Amino acid sequence: MKIHNTIIIDDDKSTIEIMNKLCSKHYFLKIEKSFTESVEAFEYVNKNDVDLIFLDIEMPSLNGLDFIKNVNKNINYIIISSKKDYAFNLIGNQNIVGYIHKPINEDSFNKKVDSYINSYRNKNTVLIPHQDSDFIFVNYNRKIVKINVDGILLLESRGDYVIIKTTCKKNYLTKNTLKNFIVKLPGCFIRVHKSYIINISKIDEIENNIIVMGKEHIPISKTYNKILKQNINTI
Repeated sequence: MKIHNTIIIDDDKSTIEIMNKLCSKHYFLKIEKSFTESVEAFEYVNKNDVDLIFLDIEMPSLNGLDFIKNVNKNINYIIISSKKDYAFNLIGNQNIVGYIHKPINEDSFNKKVDSYINSYRNKNTVLIPHQDSDFIFVNYNRKIVKINVDGILLLESRGDYVIIKTTCKKNYLTKNTLKNFIVKLPGCFIRVHKSYIINISKIDEIENNIIVMGKEHIPISKTYNKILKQNINTI
């Protein structure tokens, strides 16, 4: 899945801290920067690629509504505000994909982010087809080795390293991150936990939020449970 370059704009530092923590639980949201000054954020947006902005409406110098009007880029916004009245004023703007009322609730936040991602997928399924590859190259034991994608069972994060486990029982330990792998692997690979990416074609069964893949038992975190259900065909 595409990684979405994201920034947060809010003059309340405590809100920014909360937002950063919540965003970190969604691997496809990459927080590039956070701003307490909207003018500074405006300058950053004009010079950098940004996909999603969490934007507080009531900002000094340049308020959120004026910010949106003056940005000449196709950027998505999720509005954060303590005033519900703004939600009605924002209806009709196609770039505003969600509204979160303060104080921020994690469940509400997750619903808005899930809705945004689902909308993005629906819009881009035809326009941007996934480019699958039969293999990947990784650094392993001071060599660069080729691994057939179909033979990968799962990837497990271990600190600064990732273990690639294969169906032929051979494991590869490489210094990397799951974030780097998820954008390069084909669509049958999804993240189900902060520490795991799995090949859904290798799932034997799922019970009590545990994925069974041969002798491997992988936990499903609440954050990724919906994504898993959307990617498996249940009859």
